[in-house]
Amino acid sequence: MALTSREDLLGPAITQPDRKVYELVSERIHSTLAPMPPVTARQLTAGELATFDNLLGAELTVGAERCEGTGAKRSEYPPPDPSEIERCYPFYAYQSGADIKQPFQVPTGENYACFVFDIPWPDAAQALSVHIRDSPIVHHWVLFDSQLSLPQGTVLVTPEDCSLGATKIYTSGLISDFDEINMPPSVGLEMPAARSGLRMMLSVHYFNMGAPVADSSGVEVCVAREPRAHTAAPHNVGALDLELPPRQATKITTHCTPKYSGDIHLIQTQPHMHARGVRLDTIVERADGSRETLIDVPYDFTNQITYQTDMVLRPGDSLITTCHYQNDTDRIIREGSSTEDEMCMNVLTAWPAGALNANTVDDGGIGCFE
Repeated sequence: MALTSREDLLGPAITQPDRKVYELVSERIHSTLAPMPPVTARQLTAGELATFDNLLGAELTVGAERCEGTGAKRSEYPPPDPSEIERCYPFYAYQSGADIKQPFQVPTGENYACFVFDIPWPDAAQALSVHIRDSPIVHHWVLFDSQLSLPQGTVLVTPEDCSLGATKIYTSGLISDFDEINMPPSVGLEMPAARSGLRMMLSVHYFNMGAPVADSSGVEVCVAREPRAHTAAPHNVGALDLELPPRQATKITTHCTPKYSGDIHLIQTQPHMHARGVRLDTIVERADGSRETLIDVPYDFTNQITYQTDMVLRPGDSLITTCHYQNDTDRIIREGSSTEDEMCMNVLTAWPAGALNANTVDDGGIGCFE
């Protein structure tokens, strides 16, 4: 039976149709005779069991609005009219070499693979839609630019995410996002020009616990025939340095005050932590001291969601982001790109592009961190 959505868990159980699936899930995770995870795997801690019990017993029975926190809505802008699209360009994982159509051979374990591409359009462009080719062994992907003079056909496989050195990120996605990211009407997503001398790079975070396998995950970027009125870009807010003590709950709070002198329109928010993250909220603190909630949602590392927002920051407003964690291990967990480390990040897509950078709209940064 499927266990991939709230509707699956609320459906009738196959073995006992008079009961709900989530009721049997609750029994199995507490069972001593046939436990899940099975006895051959690491067993759930008391804290993890409590988390499951709270979610299955409270969130599922209350309803979707409660389940997603403060009425947060998954981002679902309509696709652009086909007449607006000049062409869709592929950026898919490939095996190193001249023929970039050969699937990448993913090794066993956790790895980052970074694939180099020539920018296929001559001038600066706007993406109206990004189509995602997903895979169950992919945790997340990032499409960004690189100043490295590496030719198309180059593949870098590293334990660390090569996108951490990016000057600009153009789009990114998570394992459980929809297969399409669309911009709202009148807004296009910033893309670089070929004459900039940059290369595009696709970073894919693989978590392959099975045998080596061929993969061609990635994205197809659909570029506007004519630019729309507004140009948006992703911006990061959160913490670059964190430390989670063992066997306790911790929250990390950071502040971001944009230096841009005009209005900033927030259209999407994408919370990102790792396995110890349990909740993320971002609050807008207005210049007059009043506060409004941008996003406040439970966090699930295996079900990360991009949410739709409609809020405007004005000069003097700040963003306060808090990441909530439960570290049930016996070790201190610090910031890092591995799933065994942690992150505190909220990726905000906003226009004008660059307005949420640390200094000004022209500083070339990718976010506002503390």
